[in-house]
Formats: sequence, structure tokens, C-alpha cells
Amino acid sequence: MTKLKDILVELIIGFLSLSILMFVLWTPDESNSPIVEVPSMDGFYDYPLQTWASVDLYGNPCIKVKYLVSRNNTRLFMYDSNGMVVHKTPLSVSLLPDGRERIETYVWKLHRTEWTPEIYPGTYQVLVGTDHDRRGLTSKVIVE
Repeated sequence: MTKLKDILVELIIGFLSLSILMFVLWTPDESNSPIVEVPSMDGFYDYPLQTWASVDLYGNPCIKVKYLVSRNNTRLFMYDSNGMVVHKTPLSVSLLPDGRERIETYVWKLHRTEWTPEIYPGTYQVLVGTDHDRRGLTSKVIVE
């Protein structure tokens, strides 16, 4: 019976040692992650559409878009330099029912996803519109 207890103690110590070693080796190095500065939102209400380059949770490049929802069924459309829609937000957003303002931030991933193809370097235009009215605020984005 003591031999079984000795083996069990050795297994527990070995498992704990291996777990600590794996934690130390597989901890992501935060010094390699790029630092992205979020632009100042001081003048947001003067022109309620702001875009900036960033990275998503996995380190892939993306464009973040912050916009004010001013109409029902608002969505973002992304156009390339030829005027073709390369991406649109999968969901439309409406005004809040109690009258409070709604400010949304959308992450446009530049790698291939379920909602968008691979986005190549170039000049793109982000437009805030609705399904039936594609007139609204626009912002020029340069993807490098």
C-alpha cells in the first residue's frame, strides 16, 4: 500500500512541475505586442466618425471605427478605390428606444473572415449609412 502512495505522490509532484514549466514557457511575451495609440475623442461630436489602425486580440491588423448612430438600421459600408463594397457590418444598429445617444465601435478585420475577404493595401472609404440610404458621413482609410 505504501508503494501505491509513493507513486501517487510522485505523479502529483511531476504533474505540478510540468504545469508550472508549461505556464512559464507558454506565457505570451507582452513586449512583442504592438502599442496602438487611440486617437483623441475631443472633437468627436464635430464629426462623429473616427477611424484608426489597430490590432485585434490575436495580433492581426484591423481598422477600428467609432461612429454615432443617428438613424435606425445604421450600418457601415467599406468601399475600395473602385467604388465596390468590400465589406459591410453584418448587423445594423438602431437608435436606443429611451432616447439616449448610441456610440458604437466596430473592428474591421483586414484578414479573411466569415464576413470579409482578405483586404489588400490601398485606399478605402468607410461610410455610415443604412440599407436603403447610403449617404452619410465618410472617412478615408489607408491600409498599409
